[in-house]
Amino acid sequence: QSRSLEARPCHPKMACAFRCLQACVFYRTSTAMTEKSEAMCTAGDTFFGKYLTEQEDGSQWLLNESNELFLPLEHPQTKEKMFVEVRYRCTFDGAVQARNSPEASDISNDSERYVRMGEIIWALPVPEQQGWLIEAKSKLYYPMNHQETGDVIFEEKTDMDASVCNLAAGAAFACICSEIMFTLLVFSKWGSDGWPFVAGAFLGGLILCIGLCELPSATEALTRQD
Repeated sequence: QSRSLEARPCHPKMACAFRCLQACVFYRTSTAMTEKSEAMCTAGDTFFGKYLTEQEDGSQWLLNESNELFLPLEHPQTKEKMFVEVRYRCTFDGAVQARNSPEASDISNDSERYVRMGEIIWALPVPEQQGWLIEAKSKLYYPMNHQETGDVIFEEKTDMDASVCNLAAGAAFACICSEIMFTLLVFSKWGSDGWPFVAGAFLGGLILCIGLCELPSATEALTRQD
């Protein structure tokens, strides 16, 4: 019996890049857990594919482009995600033109094929050509470093970025609220004589908020070092 599938695009591209997190995940020949293939995906393996949603039970699957086999997105027991998207953020202050091949001079004829600073692409490093990315949707190439200066122009964006930013923003907001409440409490108890306490607390809170704002950048830097 055929199973009805619905494609779920990886915004804003249909094709995505993925990395396996589990030690071993067997491919399936269909979107049924029992239909195991002899092929397997191991930790660190990367591939191009797309999301699929099984309409009958709502289960999430990945379809590998190269072998056209299926992988369950979540662990059947723990429901933890077994794959993450591989994305790269452009850090170059300008536009990076796509290439037809991993050669700097082989610039794509399509003038629309470029990436600007802050934009994200789903891509994978080219194994045989170090320093190049191949984009999931277009299969065009982008250099990871500036040809002349050697500066990094694409950095991998990890899933930790969003969670760290949310944590830092929440903590900074809580810090500001605590400062306001402390100020009101001090003035209600000591009046204008409480200014030294308020000034000291404000300075400490300011330093803490600055540290929280720098937390995402510091975390990203440590991640790159690892």
